[in-house]
Amino acid sequence: MGTNGAPEARSFTGRRLGRLVACRTGRDDLAHDADVVGRVLPFEVGAHAADELIDWGRAPDDPLYRLLVPHRDMLAPADFAAVETALRSGDRVRLRTVADGVRERSALCAPEALDVPGAPEDLGVPEDLGVLGAPGALGVSGVSCASGLPGASDVSGASEISGISGLHGAFDTSGASRASRAPGGSGGWSGLRHPYPETLCVLLPGPGRTGSCPCASCSRRSSRPAGGPGAMAARLARHPGITDVRFTAGGPFPGPAAGPSADPFALRTERFAAYLAPLLALPRIRTVRVDTGAMSSFPGRFLDAPDADDLLRLLERVVASGRGLDLVLRVSHPRELCPEPARRALGRLRATGAVLRTRAAVLRHVNDDAGVWARMWREQLGLGLVPYRVAVERDAGPRRYFGLPLARALDVCAEAVRRTPEAARTVQGPVLSTDLGALALDGTVRLPGGPAFALRALRTRDPSLTGVRAHARFDPTAHGWNELIPYGPEDETLIPGKPLTPEGAL
Repeated sequence: MGTNGAPEARSFTGRRLGRLVACRTGRDDLAHDADVVGRVLPFEVGAHAADELIDWGRAPDDPLYRLLVPHRDMLAPADFAAVETALRSGDRVRLRTVADGVRERSALCAPEALDVPGAPEDLGVPEDLGVLGAPGALGVSGVSCASGLPGASDVSGASEISGISGLHGAFDTSGASRASRAPGGSGGWSGLRHPYPETLCVLLPGPGRTGSCPCASCSRRSSRPAGGPGAMAARLARHPGITDVRFTAGGPFPGPAAGPSADPFALRTERFAAYLAPLLALPRIRTVRVDTGAMSSFPGRFLDAPDADDLLRLLERVVASGRGLDLVLRVSHPRELCPEPARRALGRLRATGAVLRTRAAVLRHVNDDAGVWARMWREQLGLGLVPYRVAVERDAGPRRYFGLPLARALDVCAEAVRRTPEAARTVQGPVLSTDLGALALDGTVRLPGGPAFALRALRTRDPSLTGVRAHARFDPTAHGWNELIPYGPEDETLIPGKPLTPEGAL
């Protein structure tokens, strides 16, 4: 047992993760690969994943092994060799320099879009930034390696955190992370995003440096500090048009001068309650949404954590206030919701009256099969969950490893929808997170000039664009929005680049 009676939450990072891989698989080569890649993409595997999710006997081909454990293919061969050589040299300064260079050169930890000094405070980042892909930034055990804890920032080492209560001591109880206070206390760098006129996104403060998986949607730096309740309340006061508030996590890697953000449910209940209190005091707030990977990472957060009952009562208060409470669970594979603790935790969350939705990205090696998605959605429906969105991996992280061409992602999603009950056919996707907002890839059509992708704006920063449709030239190799070519001049409103000239089309 951990401190305060909390169940022990073991997490494996660095060399300990390599030893775990060697022990569970019996293969030193896989352990070596995990150690090398982990120097560039630091993240952790927790006890719940190690014991309940990963099928070690099928490694490295098990989907959840591919999702949660570093694999050499996540790096380009030349980059892997460079890091491996630096590791063998024993020179830690050189190793850090080489690893940082690989990250920057390969955009494995790409900065958040529009997250640059001088950007208007209300010009936020895309709606989906920070929430696609696998279980998310909470660490699979439910805790992340804290920057302030011994060894947490040392990529060559590892730490074992016993109990979630000890981790929470790394939070600043004044209402904002000490590392993230902006001058004046409520400036545009407070970890608040205002991507749409009616929506405020709040990145909650957290100590995590590592993430539960190195997918493109998680492995990026977050240079925007986490926001405190005071900064959030000040923003709400300045923008009376905000009616919906979303709590989410940013990238697990700290930025130049700011701490990272955490999964909302990584906070103690009393800390999370400090964020909800201002919302419950404002009648105009109609929807509260929480994006979380805790259900797949650490279901014990809702079962036997010291303040689990308090958390559930807090969620019940939100529902009782007449507001909509959406809990959006990041679930990438059917097996994530199979363990008995996860089933019990889901039952407790449903009992609060919250709507439980699910979302995930289409990931190569993990769920790039329509049958997997169809089975996952059927099981989710049976558990009282609402399949919500299928996302396309962003242009960050090891997309060469996890990413799929848009045409392939579209085929997987369309076939999965055809195989599922009618109740699951309201799922959105594939959805691209872009500089404009969320765009749905509705399918392919044949136009006079040839085949084209059909796109539709689900939600945009410019409300006048929401619902607008556009076409892009069909490209079987395109992986993302920035690679698309407008079919004609009228399509430039949603699609970057310039239409092809008749000569170029030929």
